[in-house]
Amino acid sequence: MTPPTVNRAVATKTSAPRISSVWLPLLALAVFASTDNVAGQSPADDASSGPATSAAPSSTTPPRIKANPDVVTDDWAAQVLRSDPLTKLPRPTIADLRKALADPKQADHVLPRHFVRAQLPATEQTELLREALRHTSLEVRRQAAHELQRQGLLEEAVGAQLVEFAIRKDSKDDFTAVIALQDVILPWSQVSEAYWQEILRALASENSGASFAASRQLSRWGADAVPRLLDAAKSDDKSLRNAAIRALAEIVGTARALEAPSGVLLPTYGAAAETRRVEPAGGSAPPPAVVAKSMPVVRTEVHQDRMLDHKHPNSVRVYYGTNREVLKTVPEPGYLLYGLPIVLLFVICMAFRGIRKRLAGKTVWGAIMSLFIVTATVGASAWIVLVWNQEYRSAYTETVGVTYGAHREKDGGVHYGYCDVSIPPTHSVGEIERPLLGGEDEAQHVMLRRNEELKEDAFFKEVRQVLAERAADERNCFIFVHGYNVTFEKAAMRTAQIHYDLNFRGVPMFYSWPSRANVRSYFSDRNEIFYSYEHIMRFLLATAERVDAKRVHVIAHSMGADAVSRAILAMGDRGKIFDQIILAAPDIDADVFRDQVQPRMQQLANRTTLYCSRNDWALHASYAFNDSVRLGDSSRSIFVADGMDTVDASDIDTDLLGHSYYGDCLKLLNDVQLVIEKNLPPLERRLTSRDREKLKYWTFMEDLPKPKPTTAADAIPTPSPTSTKP
Repeated sequence: MTPPTVNRAVATKTSAPRISSVWLPLLALAVFASTDNVAGQSPADDASSGPATSAAPSSTTPPRIKANPDVVTDDWAAQVLRSDPLTKLPRPTIADLRKALADPKQADHVLPRHFVRAQLPATEQTELLREALRHTSLEVRRQAAHELQRQGLLEEAVGAQLVEFAIRKDSKDDFTAVIALQDVILPWSQVSEAYWQEILRALASENSGASFAASRQLSRWGADAVPRLLDAAKSDDKSLRNAAIRALAEIVGTARALEAPSGVLLPTYGAAAETRRVEPAGGSAPPPAVVAKSMPVVRTEVHQDRMLDHKHPNSVRVYYGTNREVLKTVPEPGYLLYGLPIVLLFVICMAFRGIRKRLAGKTVWGAIMSLFIVTATVGASAWIVLVWNQEYRSAYTETVGVTYGAHREKDGGVHYGYCDVSIPPTHSVGEIERPLLGGEDEAQHVMLRRNEELKEDAFFKEVRQVLAERAADERNCFIFVHGYNVTFEKAAMRTAQIHYDLNFRGVPMFYSWPSRANVRSYFSDRNEIFYSYEHIMRFLLATAERVDAKRVHVIAHSMGADAVSRAILAMGDRGKIFDQIILAAPDIDADVFRDQVQPRMQQLANRTTLYCSRNDWALHASYAFNDSVRLGDSSRSIFVADGMDTVDASDIDTDLLGHSYYGDCLKLLNDVQLVIEKNLPPLERRLTSRDREKLKYWTFMEDLPKPKPTTAADAIPTPSPTSTKP
């Protein structure tokens, strides 16, 4: 398999060049020079060669054709510069790109060669790509469509063109564009007065397909469409009046269903979410499960994978702040990439030789030593493969843009920007699909495609603009703060996965502090928390005060919860500037949190939720290192406090260490979704209450057993769920 092209968008190579990169150009130059000396000999050289060269050529030697002095021959570099003038510019502007796109000779090469190199602001990128989508060249339109899809903007751009098609239709009864737009998420900000009139005409028409499509779009817009529908309900046109009343009833009914505390709501995705209730086969509802007298009736939840496109990856844009260092060079394949396979082969050969020698004696000691050699060889081979795999991915990464390292920025500054993360069409909820070995494939793996850095003011301005384009009830954002042993890339992918799986309608953000991303560097990461919490505090405050979000949520994991706790303590009294603060497996001293952090956190957030587990082996190790009970470890004692919701996640399926259940577990993701979207208390979620110290904490409710299919020949009575053990 040919490795992907190595990214060189940020920096240049500093290590020694490879052999092929030195000798191949020299060999090509030598061949080119020798060819030029033979074929490019001047007439003056012919004249100075004496009478022998002026004689008539023999029958076996073809006559030499002299060059025409009026014809100017250029080398390939001059031809490229003349055919593509943008290569002379260090950083083309949007005006330069537009001018090149207007030239038919250059148009096909503008986007693939210069779009990324231009480093345009996000607004100018979108504007240029939308213009390219209308280009006369089919190849340019194809390139623009691919780039828009990669940035997650294709649906919006196509929707804008379909709106124009709907307005300038040829036939009075042609609703083709309106019907096509029922599957496109069209923001309310793009709805013009002319298109609104087309929606009303389609809604009141006798064309059932057009009426249904218009009704679906109105349901998506929800409260934004209510004022205009109320005006339409007063119309003199009876058909329009009746259609508007039906649409209003549907919008109100959907909102009421979303607020219902009981029943099952199937999560659907995108702004076109429709609420549906799950009914069992046969049409009769099963008897409710009796868990506690104070709990509402809740049936089994059904969660579906979020797949907007079953054939192509979906792009998620997440915004970030970080005080990591910016790497000035991009690593190229080094000695590890080529030397480790040789080392691995040498280790295996030496191990085979040693085992063979010791087994030849047929002694017990020889067998024991052979077993030790086998174990050591397997461990060394696994380590070599892991290091080689990491070296391969870093050398052949496909990420475009700035690269951040594992250490803090030396000048103490904070960088801002956004990342584009690709989610594969086969994505499963709770998973970050990564290759076991080798390179990445966006059809199967979650990939970080781009890091683009922004100035601080431009960063918050862009987040404000993105929120302003959302519906009024979707102008929210969450900030994820990662834990120990996490790279910048992993933090970006985890943020995108949480946003994607939660079907979060707002803006996802994360702060990445300089974790060493190494299991041996626990105390180095702890030291970085002491340094970085003030940067995190300023990032949280700036987000709450400068992006004009309706609600700001904070999700902190592991050691990141320690950083957020320290940041909360340093904020002072600012009122309830956060809506939800979620602490998942927090690695912080439980006594410190109870006495110092929790009272202040209660003053700054509307609700604080703690997820803990007794099966978290990473926190067990942290207890041994720190000699104090960790807040997220419920094996020794579970933390319960007034004004804070504690959820024990010990009974759910987790990973090997039981430390990443906040993003891996389907049940917990469902619970976080109810907390963030609806601010529901634990009593109204699928949780069971437990008592401790006159306070309550919560555990996840067990799933009801699925009834087995029965036949007339083998009918087995199914016990009632009410008879199950409480």
